[in-house]
Amino acid sequence: MVNFNQDVGNKRHYSNANRFLFILRQAFQDAGWKVVVEPRIEGLKPDLLIERGELRYVIELKSFSDGKRARLLPLLSMAILESRAAAQSAGNLRPLAIVMAPHINEAVAEDLRQFALAHAPDVALGVIDFDGLQRFWGQGLESLNAERAQELRGNAFKSDEAASHLFSDLNQWMLKVFLGQRLPEALINVPRHEFRNASQLADVADVSVMSAFRFVRQLEGDGFLDHSAHSLQLANVEKLLGRWQAAMLRPQKEIPFRWLIRGGNEERLLDVVREYQESIEQESVNREGEDDWTSRPRARLCLGGFLAAAWLGFGHVSGVPPLLYLEHIDHGLLKRLGLVRVEDARPADVFIRIPSFKESLFRAAVRHNGIQISDILQVWLESSVNPARGPEQANLIKMQVLDPILQEHQ
Repeated sequence: MVNFNQDVGNKRHYSNANRFLFILRQAFQDAGWKVVVEPRIEGLKPDLLIERGELRYVIELKSFSDGKRARLLPLLSMAILESRAAAQSAGNLRPLAIVMAPHINEAVAEDLRQFALAHAPDVALGVIDFDGLQRFWGQGLESLNAERAQELRGNAFKSDEAASHLFSDLNQWMLKVFLGQRLPEALINVPRHEFRNASQLADVADVSVMSAFRFVRQLEGDGFLDHSAHSLQLANVEKLLGRWQAAMLRPQKEIPFRWLIRGGNEERLLDVVREYQESIEQESVNREGEDDWTSRPRARLCLGGFLAAAWLGFGHVSGVPPLLYLEHIDHGLLKRLGLVRVEDARPADVFIRIPSFKESLFRAAVRHNGIQISDILQVWLESSVNPARGPEQANLIKMQVLDPILQEHQ
C-alpha cells in the first residue's frame, strides 16, 4: 500500500537532483496533483508518486546536462524500465518515465516520444527543460503541457540569459512581493499573504501561473529558495540582492526638463502630480464595469530618486532635481506640469525617466499624501547605481530596512 503522506526522502542518484525534483514536484502540485517524493514501494525507491482522483503514477526521473538525443535516449530507456518495475510491484500504479535537461529541442522531444511509443506504449512519458518546455503523454497528464516562449525556441540555455531573466519586469514585482511581506505597508505596496506554491504566488501577485512557476523554478535553481520552510521562502537573500543590484547597472535614460514659466518649484510639481493622480482614480471609478475603453489609458507616474527617499522617511541627499517616473511621454501632462524639455546646456529643474520595468515600479508604489512614491526597494536599487551620492543613500536604506531582513534569513 502506498502512503501519500510520506516525507521527502534523501535519494541522490543523479546530479543536480534537488533542482530537477523541485521543478517537477512544483509542476505537478500546480496542476492539482498530490505528490510524494522518493516513496518506498516493495524495496524500491522511485523518484515520485503522484495522485489525482483515481489516477496514480509512479515516476522515474532521469536528467543530464546535455539535451542531445544520444544522451537522453539511454536515460529514457532506464526510466521506462525502472518506472515499469515499480508500477508492477505496487499493482495499482501506472508507470511514468520523465527526462529533463537544461534545454531540449522540440525535435529531440518528438524523437523521445516516438521511441517510447515504439518500445513502451504502456509507459507514460514526460519531457521537460529549464526554458519552459513541458511535454507529457499519458492519461490525465495533458494539463501539464506547456510551450517555451517564442524567443527561447531553438536557443541553448545560457547562464547569463538566466540571470537576466531572473530580474525581468514581472519577476522583480514578484521578488518585491516576497520581500515586502517583511516590510511596513508605508514603504511598499504589495499584497500580504502566505503562498505555498507557484499557483498561490500567481494568485497573490496577479500574474500568470506560468510566469510564477518559471520565477519560482529559477529561484530554486539558483539556490534562492529555502527548502526547509513550509511556504515559499527566500534563501541567500544577501547574494540575491547583490545580483539584483548588478542587473540594474544598465543605464536608464533620463530626460531633462525645466520650468516653462519662472517661479515653478517642487511644491508646484507635487500639487500637479497629486491632482493628476486623483483624476486617474476618478476616471477609473467612472469607467468601472465598461467593457470597451475607447481612449488610451492615462500614463501612470510616481516620484523616484532622492525625493522619494525623503518622502519615505529616509532623506539623506538634498539639492538634486526631482525625478519623476512616467509610463510614457504624455504631452498633455507635461503641459499641465509646466515643464518643457531642455534642448540646450541649461541645467534641468526636473528629470523624467521612462522605466524599463514598469509593472515592478508602478504596482509596488506607495501613496503618501495623495502622491505616488517609488517603494523603498526601488529607491534602494536606483540609489545603488546613482553616482551622485547614491551609495550613501543606498547604504542608509540597507542598514535601516534591509539588514533586519538579512538577519532573519541567516
